[in-house]
Amino acid sequence: MQGKTHMGIGAAVALLIARKQPGIDTTAMMTIGAAVGALIPDLDHDKSKISNLLPVKNKLFKKLCYVLIGAILVSAGYSYKLKYLYFGALYIALLGFAHHRGFTHSLLALGIISVAVLSLRDHNLWFYNGLVIGYVSHLISDMFTKRGIELFFPCKKNIRFIITMTTGGKIEAVLNYAVTILIVFLVSRYI
Repeated sequence: MQGKTHMGIGAAVALLIARKQPGIDTTAMMTIGAAVGALIPDLDHDKSKISNLLPVKNKLFKKLCYVLIGAILVSAGYSYKLKYLYFGALYIALLGFAHHRGFTHSLLALGIISVAVLSLRDHNLWFYNGLVIGYVSHLISDMFTKRGIELFFPCKKNIRFIITMTTGGKIEAVLNYAVTILIVFLVSRYI
């Protein structure tokens, strides 16, 4: 699926969950977290929205940058005794060796991100809960694509649902419009 669809689905799921929580600020933080979290698994794709935030365009150099950033985070985590940085560092360093819909689309990656997020929850619980919600929504959404995902990485078998769609196809466009309408409806309940 495309980044805009992942962001929309992540935000819609967060809005559905957050409506039972007190306050608009809680809802806003969870929704923003989910929209960001829904993009994170596509760091392994050279042309994704989130991957293009790194100013490096060369594929090999980008992978080396991920490994270097991971090493820097390990060093910082050790120096400042911030254990959660180890998990973030591990995730980013593994990006240097990942292929699209492999490691980052697996339960292993979800576990690493969840532990890193769990360690950070004292700073803003709702934003970080949203990150995990967005990440999970991304994995489930990509299981509806024809290619599926390597959910049980390092096992190379792609897992997908029986009903699938083409990334960027007409069904995804309709889904994107439906999700947008749902978001507008859910947000209007706060106004």
